[in-house]
Amino acid sequence: MMNTPVILKRCLYLIVINPLFCCAQIADDFSDGNFSSEPEWSGNTSEFKVNSNFELQLNDNKESSSCLFTEAVIHNAMEWRCWVRQSFSPSGNNHSRVYLSAETACGADPPDGIFLQFGESGSLDAIRLMEQENGDTNTLIRGMPGAISSSFRCAVKVVFEDGRWSLFADHEGGSDYYPEGTAMGNLLAGDAFIGVVCKYTVSNSTNFYFDDFYAGPIVYDTIPPSVIHVSVTDPNIIELKFSENLDSLSANDHLNYFLSHGLGNPQHAEFKDGGLSTVRLVYADSLFYGILMELDIMNVSDLSGNIMQAGKYELAWYDPKRYDVVINEIMADPSPPLHLPDYEYLELHNTSALPLDLSHWTLVVGTAEKSLTGLVIGPQGYVIIGKEEAKNDFLIYGRYYGLESFSLVNSGQEIMLNDHNGEIIHGLYYDQSWYQNSEKSDGGWSLEQIDPHNPCLTKNNWQASTSINGGTPGRKNSVFDEMYLIPEIIKACVTDSVRIRIIFNQSMGRDITLKPEIFEFDHGAGPAGAILPDDAYFTSFMIYPREALLPGKIYTLTCHGTVSNCVGDSFSISENILIGLPQAAEYNDLVINEILFNPFPGGTDYVELYNRSEKALDLTGLILASVKNNPPSPPDTGFVPVDIFCSMLMPDEYVFLCNDFDKVNTYYSCREQRNFLELERFPSYSNESGTVVLMDAAKNLIDAFSYHEDMHYPLLNTQEGVSLERIHYDRPATDRTNWHSASQLSGFGTPGYKNSQFSNVLTDKGKISIQPKVFIPGNNGQANYTNIFYAFERPGYLATIMIFDANGHLCRHLVNNELLGTSGSYSWDGINEDRQKASAGIYIVLAELIHPDGNILRFKETVVVAL
Repeated sequence: MMNTPVILKRCLYLIVINPLFCCAQIADDFSDGNFSSEPEWSGNTSEFKVNSNFELQLNDNKESSSCLFTEAVIHNAMEWRCWVRQSFSPSGNNHSRVYLSAETACGADPPDGIFLQFGESGSLDAIRLMEQENGDTNTLIRGMPGAISSSFRCAVKVVFEDGRWSLFADHEGGSDYYPEGTAMGNLLAGDAFIGVVCKYTVSNSTNFYFDDFYAGPIVYDTIPPSVIHVSVTDPNIIELKFSENLDSLSANDHLNYFLSHGLGNPQHAEFKDGGLSTVRLVYADSLFYGILMELDIMNVSDLSGNIMQAGKYELAWYDPKRYDVVINEIMADPSPPLHLPDYEYLELHNTSALPLDLSHWTLVVGTAEKSLTGLVIGPQGYVIIGKEEAKNDFLIYGRYYGLESFSLVNSGQEIMLNDHNGEIIHGLYYDQSWYQNSEKSDGGWSLEQIDPHNPCLTKNNWQASTSINGGTPGRKNSVFDEMYLIPEIIKACVTDSVRIRIIFNQSMGRDITLKPEIFEFDHGAGPAGAILPDDAYFTSFMIYPREALLPGKIYTLTCHGTVSNCVGDSFSISENILIGLPQAAEYNDLVINEILFNPFPGGTDYVELYNRSEKALDLTGLILASVKNNPPSPPDTGFVPVDIFCSMLMPDEYVFLCNDFDKVNTYYSCREQRNFLELERFPSYSNESGTVVLMDAAKNLIDAFSYHEDMHYPLLNTQEGVSLERIHYDRPATDRTNWHSASQLSGFGTPGYKNSQFSNVLTDKGKISIQPKVFIPGNNGQANYTNIFYAFERPGYLATIMIFDANGHLCRHLVNNELLGTSGSYSWDGINEDRQKASAGIYIVLAELIHPDGNILRFKETVVVAL
């Protein structure tokens, strides 16, 4: 299948060249992949090839001189064009000739005739139009000195008419030809040859390239010039880039330009840097800052006398601020496509009321830096950015800016838009969680910004497109809405005794760095001495207390004051956050407090941890594991490190771990953003049974819990989506009665906060107590189980606990000869030995405790199972 560039290239030649074929001209762009027909080139054919870019390329492996020629008919009025690239510095031993009219084809010596020479001795190499007669050469026109003194690519045009030679060149390789010189001379009409001759050393035997040959009637320019770029480069200078070279008399006439708001005609108009396609308009006074103005342009003509149509062009003298242009839509994974072209793209949106010139800005995607030369976005306008080859596919959607190469990764990439000073205008780091929809994150849907006027909200301000097309390139986003979120500190961690990192839920204004006094520490650490940004997005900051933090002490960081977000909206915030110098978690400092191992369809597992110590625990480096068999064997154990940046857990705090926060938040009330850690990978936990293991970085055990589905409340209609909660974190995880299904009232899970089934241990020494005395079995969020608490002066008792109904029949053998500690508890959920709910009524709890020294204790308490 022919690729798009080749199709476009052929179409262009058919449109421009085909009407002229009646006059016997040569036109070859090598898009047919060969030089053996239409036209046929002959000579040293084995030393040339047509490469993958459809260019004629020298393809030798030795020092030599090689040539290719094709027959042509020369007329009294002719035009020649060609494109030449030499990827080396030309010299006397490395140069090429392009023959416009040769008397003979390839031979032992270069033939007589008219030719262009690319390369010479010395350092001021220029394109030269030359003639050779009887072996002697003469320069007719010498172009700009030094223009091809190093590696170059250029397009060249030569015209012969009325006995005058004219040489033109575009040293960018395009078609914006600049006059290089003229000379009087002769041209012999009739049959002749055109072709190329390359002289080279072995190191440059593949470094000559040629393309886009034309030799035939003069192609007269009938297309008027147009303005392709308007920019304000100084407070009093407007720069105009035209589509082609201009007639100097009309271009430099200041009366052909008129600016609104009373500024009128410029003081003078002049070409920029000696070129003929860019005009500078210089005004005596500065333009009005931040005001939309209109420039009228009229009577400007090109070198062929074509006069452009008069028109009005918007412009403004304005220095864009951060977020005047925002990254507004990201199509990172277009496959499988819905109704959009199957190409990656970005959309930029101008949020201001002025046209903005991005000509000297850069777009950084990952490690790739792209210049945005010539790009202007109108007021409130949009532009789609992607591969140049996709341009025609996207033009129906709006303004498109094509890049030679462009690539986005599906998840986890930084994109930065920087102005001409290298200042960040907008930056972000997106990943798949931004879609907020697991199905749409698999491809075909774009990420859209919800409120482009509040880009401070980062992830919270993005979601998958809701358009039936899969995205909205070039227009207002389908998810557009106004977003409002009060700034909040979602993470705080201590780097060392004099540096505390805080992370906000959004990008903050820079003025926060001028207000260190709004942050204060207790225990003598005093107010903050300084606060400095810690990332490019102004979401993370480093606070420096005036006094160093002390080991083992828990501090309260107080934040009270007025702050502004990235777009300048002001907020009053008041927060108290516990911090401390981090310590490593040891055995039973951190406990497994809740687990969801059988999630709702479309949901995900999670594990909740609780800090029962008095330490500030550093979670980074911990290992969460899953064991399928017991005892475990290595192939059945999956280890996942907790490598989350800035993750600490203070005393009496909860945190839950998962691999997709949005999937948990969909089904449960996740009250605190700071109370979760989203892991890139997560252990696999069976829906029936397994073991959760928590270890330190050296794989020392911190806590473990072996679960089974029969630990759930047996009368549940379904166990899907119901977590197992630890009743008390001081009771061992191995105590099966210390676990209960989360209540229905809590939504069957409490990730990141106090368990719905939590119960305190309350009893005096030397006795057993029951709390509550009345309970209702079930999962209704009320008192749906009772706790049997014990406390003794000495350890070593073996306990048996049985529950009888009022008629003396055994209802439940709860504990059978288990070794007790000095204190603890068991729980009864109102389920009898037949795994049925006990009937309402009075029940007797009988406990018998035997000590090795022969001491026997018996306790009898009543409890009521209510309706």
